[in-house]
Amino acid sequence: MGIRCKSLCFFAVLLIVTLGFVFLVAIRHTGAGVVQESDEKQALRKRGADIKRELFHYVHFNHPPPLKLNPYSSGSDDDKDGDKSSTVCALEFIDETNSLYQLVDVEKSQVEKNSRLVLNHDGACGVCSSLHDYVAMVRIKNGVDPKLRPYDFHYCMTVGFLSRDWGVECFRNAGFTAPCAELLYYRAGAARNTCIPECISSSSMEQCITDCDASKNAAVFTKYGGRDFGMDFDFDTFTGKLPQISKSMLEKAKAWEPPQYDDKFRENLRSKVLIDPPTTPSNPYWDKDFDYRVDPNEVCGAKFVAPENEQYKLVTYKDEAAAEADGAYITHKGGCGYCSSLRDLEAYIAYPDMTYYVRNCAIKSFISPSWSRACLWNLGLSLPCAEVWYRNARHTREKCLFTCLWNLRTPNNAPDGSLSSCIACDEELSGPVFKKASARTRRNSGLFSAINRPGPSVYQLVHEYPNTTVDLAKPSEENAEPEKGK
Repeated sequence: MGIRCKSLCFFAVLLIVTLGFVFLVAIRHTGAGVVQESDEKQALRKRGADIKRELFHYVHFNHPPPLKLNPYSSGSDDDKDGDKSSTVCALEFIDETNSLYQLVDVEKSQVEKNSRLVLNHDGACGVCSSLHDYVAMVRIKNGVDPKLRPYDFHYCMTVGFLSRDWGVECFRNAGFTAPCAELLYYRAGAARNTCIPECISSSSMEQCITDCDASKNAAVFTKYGGRDFGMDFDFDTFTGKLPQISKSMLEKAKAWEPPQYDDKFRENLRSKVLIDPPTTPSNPYWDKDFDYRVDPNEVCGAKFVAPENEQYKLVTYKDEAAAEADGAYITHKGGCGYCSSLRDLEAYIAYPDMTYYVRNCAIKSFISPSWSRACLWNLGLSLPCAEVWYRNARHTREKCLFTCLWNLRTPNNAPDGSLSSCIACDEELSGPVFKKASARTRRNSGLFSAINRPGPSVYQLVHEYPNTTVDLAKPSEENAEPEKGK
């Protein structure tokens, strides 16, 4: 009984102290809004805007999914050792515009030998290794966040005590990707639990927490995040190593438009029969060893069986040339998966606003999972593909419900072209697994979306299959239907 009383008293005191800290930080943030900015502050803010603008057109391919577990509560001893390997995290640029990149772990000597590789940071890549997270860290470290006072670590730590969703959203509002924001939330929770009791009597509580967090939590963060605030952020030196984006190729990619696919074309797709279709998958979001990476060179081809050309099988080829040499019809970029069938392609074409309909089906899962699955299947998706969409929707609801409700009426894209908070949350927390499991997305199938995507991320593909004809005329603006979706 005495132990229980002491525990309750400890948590009561911790709650009072934390709420008091929230109040003090809130006062500081509120009061900062009326302070006149100095010339130095205005120059830093302009520099921060320049940093974001200069790196905006670089697109991350194969973004890592969020961590499955909280590394600060996993209980594994080696989790606290940090990364001591000799590898470095490099940016590998994989397209002709020099704007599409993926993160790779390589030996430092390899970076010097390969012109397509750029050193990102020492140590292995993690969930905070993207250029978006680099920009967020630079802007916060230099005091150039869009808010007059940055969304600093202490503020988000206290907000996260009240609500996990608020804490993650706080870090996302500072510009971090969702997986990195989630890791920052975990780190803030560790600092709150271990450092506030130590610093409760300190004359400078905020500085005490900062020092305590750096000594106790930074190593774990660096191991799983890759990049940390303690690293050197020489922006001019770093960006000077990045390849120049080919503006001509970028404009060419932006100018490309897919052809129109009429009802006759869709009917022909429905008549094709897939040989050995995939079975209904288990939940890929539960698989801790799920390999989310997509080979940027692979393509999925439909290999038809002669002479009728009505039956086909799906084959993953190492590149476009291999598919063409085998007489296959490329149906999307990347290896084949659960949504690679021509039936699923027909559904994607039939419902340009696929996300709208999937969202309505997902809402039905609150009442009945079977009802939700049947709703997806009725859109024309194959059973395996409908299951992947269902699991994706459930995972997004679990991870992004607060963010999406808070930004319910927000446009798909911000004025600067970046994704809205809800779409970015889905893209970064659910997207990596979805894109690998489903294999087919609108972008890698050459189908545009109402979500404004960078031109290089849309695969330029005209779908042509046996006994089909394609209208190569571009859709007119007055008849074009708005599109949404992955």
